[in-house]
Amino acid sequence: MYSPNTTNLHYTNYVFNTSTSGCEIYDLDTESIIKYVTYSGGLNSVWSNEDYAYLATPDDGIYRLDLDYITSVTGMDLTSYLDVFKQYPDILDNEVKYIHGCGDYMCVVTASGVDHFNFGNSSSYTRSSGLVAAEKCFQTCRGRFYYTAGPKTVTIYTHQCDWSEGTEGYVYDSTSPGTLLPESAIVRDIFVVEGTSSYGQNNNLILVATSEGVTLIEERPGDEANSNYRIYLTPYVIPVGDRAVFGGGITTVNVNTLDYITISSTGNAVDFGDLTVSRRILCATSNGGYDRGVFAGGYVAANSNVIDFITISVIGNATDFGDLTEESQSLAATSNGANNRGVFGGGNITTGLGTININTVSYIAIHTTIDAVDFGDLTQARRVLTATSNTTNNRGVFGAGWDGTTNYNIMDYITISTPSNASDFGDLTPRRTLSAASNGTNNRGVFGGGYAAANSNVIDYITISSTGNATDFGDLTAAKYGLDATSNGTNNRGVFGGGYTTVNIDVIDYITVSSTGNAADFGDLTEARRNVAAVSNA
Repeated sequence: MYSPNTTNLHYTNYVFNTSTSGCEIYDLDTESIIKYVTYSGGLNSVWSNEDYAYLATPDDGIYRLDLDYITSVTGMDLTSYLDVFKQYPDILDNEVKYIHGCGDYMCVVTASGVDHFNFGNSSSYTRSSGLVAAEKCFQTCRGRFYYTAGPKTVTIYTHQCDWSEGTEGYVYDSTSPGTLLPESAIVRDIFVVEGTSSYGQNNNLILVATSEGVTLIEERPGDEANSNYRIYLTPYVIPVGDRAVFGGGITTVNVNTLDYITISSTGNAVDFGDLTVSRRILCATSNGGYDRGVFAGGYVAANSNVIDFITISVIGNATDFGDLTEESQSLAATSNGANNRGVFGGGNITTGLGTININTVSYIAIHTTIDAVDFGDLTQARRVLTATSNTTNNRGVFGAGWDGTTNYNIMDYITISTPSNASDFGDLTPRRTLSAASNGTNNRGVFGGGYAAANSNVIDYITISSTGNATDFGDLTAAKYGLDATSNGTNNRGVFGGGYTTVNIDVIDYITVSSTGNAADFGDLTEARRNVAAVSNA
């Protein structure tokens, strides 16, 4: 998938937002989601005119939604009302990376090239099959269009049929001196304002977002290298957060407690707020520096499918997010961080046949509030397992667990951005009700505590990017289970909170994830409890 999240403002009062789950439709008057469509592979981009919304899929071409259904259909889910607009061979490839349109025109970037359509003359379109590096595009209402390709921004001044690579109007290329873009910059996105160049009302102002900032170019056809241009800003760097939040658990009863710490500074936890419902054996994950944490599943008086969310940097109570695919407890969660996909794996459910361990993996787009959908399966059905990831490097690892009889040493892994079944990663010390954390893109994952024949103080570690067995890291301050862990990512501190020794405990331990060794005392939670969940904004 090329783009995890794009938005389009409809010409009247709708905003369309695509994500790894599908597309949400917002009403600007009520500032709320009024309709949505789901698509299991995610949607890469959206563009709408006054009649249809066009949706780019990563594997099945372009779908469209008649906008009349927004007001005429009762209920929020419009998935069944989608129909196919264009698929191969009517476009160059069914893997559509990006679409954009204006007026009678629409530009389409696929994995095999760029297509360009004229709605005013449905038989008229241009294409180039050589542009596999093309990534995003921008269409103007007068027919000119632009696309990005790594270090390049390419202008197409004409839009006749049989356009092909080599007939571009001009190529702004950061690998070539004198073409206005900063040297070595990678082009991320493009926006064009028609008729605003100082070189005449028929020429445009091009804004190019690059890895080195934003470049503004006044279009000057025929003498592009001498156009006026200015470079503004520096690229936005997603912050690595330093707050951990522990949620839920059980004292003598289930609790809805949320408490927080500053990971880089030892000390006791402080009250944060409350979950929407008291529960234990839940799980948690986040979208990292984008600051949203989610808590999912668990056990209330029965298994729960509830997903709550918080803004990690803002103290307050949790809010309802949506639902898991099943009412489950003893599951594990992780995410690809700022790429906004959270995954939930394993656990158990209750049916008419009793308690059943599951191998189900489901996922959400963390920055939205849409219910979880199916992702694939773990290699083994089990509960009270744990999970961690190397965040934006996109690998998630699920470790250990129990089926009611056997403690497992299994680790299996997924590519978080791609729904599919898990694969074998290697083995760790067999146990259950343990915890895991990582130092993010630095690629080290740690697994701590748990229970086998007795409580465990073991910490083992893996290199997340390389399959293989875990290696001994050191020991926790005490043998315990029912704890959870999180970290401040690349800043390398991991924390383990709560759990059970011979009683519920409030102890928080910490380690330096990049350096093997024993854990040290950090401070205390606000109350002693086990079967807690932890998350951070790193």
